[in-house]
Amino acid sequence: MIVEFRAIRQYDPRLIEPLVDELLDPIADKIIPQKTALLKPNLLMMATPDRAITTHPTIVEAVAKHLIDRGMKVIIADSPGGPFRPSLLEAVYRATGMMGVAERTGAKLNFDLSCFLAELTSAKTLHRFEVLNVIKQADLIINLPKCKTHGMMTYTGAVKNLYGVIPGLTKANHHFRLPDSSAFGHHLVDVAEYVAADYHLIDGIVSMEGDGPSGGQPVRSGFLAAARSPHQLDRAVLRLIGIDEALVPTIRSAMGRGLLSQSPTIAGDEITVTPFRLPASSPVTFLPAWVPGSIHHRLAKAIRSKPIFRHERCIGCARCAEICPAKVITMDQNRRPVCDYDHCISCFCCHEICPVRAIDLKRSWLGNRLKK
Repeated sequence: MIVEFRAIRQYDPRLIEPLVDELLDPIADKIIPQKTALLKPNLLMMATPDRAITTHPTIVEAVAKHLIDRGMKVIIADSPGGPFRPSLLEAVYRATGMMGVAERTGAKLNFDLSCFLAELTSAKTLHRFEVLNVIKQADLIINLPKCKTHGMMTYTGAVKNLYGVIPGLTKANHHFRLPDSSAFGHHLVDVAEYVAADYHLIDGIVSMEGDGPSGGQPVRSGFLAAARSPHQLDRAVLRLIGIDEALVPTIRSAMGRGLLSQSPTIAGDEITVTPFRLPASSPVTFLPAWVPGSIHHRLAKAIRSKPIFRHERCIGCARCAEICPAKVITMDQNRRPVCDYDHCISCFCCHEICPVRAIDLKRSWLGNRLKK
């Protein structure tokens, strides 16, 4: 499996468009006039492009133009974190620059909130779940993730981005049902295999390191990369950014299924990136397989990171309480969040969705000691 890399350090359409044309060449046979293409960027939340939380609009626009110039119809779609409502979608499309992409290219923004029940008899975890109807309209699906670290999954790229086909707060419900990162990693691979996107092109021009996917720091990593396999693309990017693939549950799941039986063949530009800083919540993998399950569970709970609420920054929007799958966050009389840590599942949905970075991730004392 070939993974193509291109070196580019700025979001200049004059530079990006010819590179995107090159990167899309392997699927030229799938670009058919009058057919419909679905672009699936990372639109996690209402955030401007400079924050490096969402796929940059210049990338989405270059892909849309490439397809539309060749006669395709294009739909841009995602289900951001939080409630799935037209008003929220519009705000997210506007803030992330997708509204402008649609206006300039003629691409359509998805406001269809309807879903269907997908059934996966071969799934490792959940065998039935809701999926956005819009994917049924697509003859071609192109996945456009953002390269970021992730509090629960260590890294979010091609596989994790396809979780956005699950509507609104249903995603939080799945977190509650699958609080263990390994089980959730299996679920993400199940979803990615079900969607079976035709191509994956990741935005790594400015990525995010540290406490991603929304509270980390932008870092100029200077690359675009593309492949037919989301698993091979993620593996190649992890090697580039210096993250041990053993820390990434989606990679472990893909390996167990034989989806990564061969190493990717790297083509294109030679790129060097300073290793990314991991999230404070990155997993501690020190327990051997022979440790009894009851002891493993207690130690895992003791080393688990927790969200810490910075009330001085909080604006009282209550999005953290609304999205919390375990329903352990409540708002006090001053409209500030209070967490029942005894029942927190450390999914970090609250951290992802906070619009003002008022939630930090804090590793436990034991977790810190074991990391040294």
